[in-house]
Amino acid sequence: MERLPYRVMIVEDDDKLASILAAELTRFGYDVVRPLDPARVKEEFVAHKPDLVLLDISLPRYDGFYLCRQIRQVSRVPIIFISARDSHFDQVRALENGGDDYITKPFNLELAMAKIHSLIRRVYGEYALGRDADVVWAGELWLRRSDNRATYRGREVELSPKEARLLAHLIDPTARSCPATSCLKPYGMTSSLWTTIRSRSTSHACGGGSPN
Repeated sequence: MERLPYRVMIVEDDDKLASILAAELTRFGYDVVRPLDPARVKEEFVAHKPDLVLLDISLPRYDGFYLCRQIRQVSRVPIIFISARDSHFDQVRALENGGDDYITKPFNLELAMAKIHSLIRRVYGEYALGRDADVVWAGELWLRRSDNRATYRGREVELSPKEARLLAHLIDPTARSCPATSCLKPYGMTSSLWTTIRSRSTSHACGGGSPN
């Protein structure tokens, strides 16, 4: 499966389970991170900017309900609770505190991955609301609008806001074709500037320069 430009944060104190989840996510092309300090989950969330969070409830310092509320102060990314607590009360509480789904331990790994894929598609991918989707793509070229990062064949380059808006326009399958001068004008670019940007992006994608 081709690389997906999505990052998943696993907040789980069971190292064995976290490793199993991380290995399966990595197999499907996701980038996986785990907070180094369970007391600083919010800070590490802000630093890593994950696209989805897998969150346990019973954690050493703060419980998952509290951490979910903390994350919701700064982001609306999908959050899936994964917990051995199987009561309806805990599941309702998880959703009321900002969670999007709930998986009860022990769980079927295939079902857990299906839930993750489904949320990713609904929020960022093919089921997202048209132009409001955070991630747009054409073939192996992906653009994440939230941080202006483009990915091509596993290599990433950070674009300026103008470059990102133009690339989104070029990727958009509903956009009409037009002469270069007409397409570039709304983005404050000239044909010569676009040639420079295209050369730089191609260089990054082919390994000719640093992705940042």
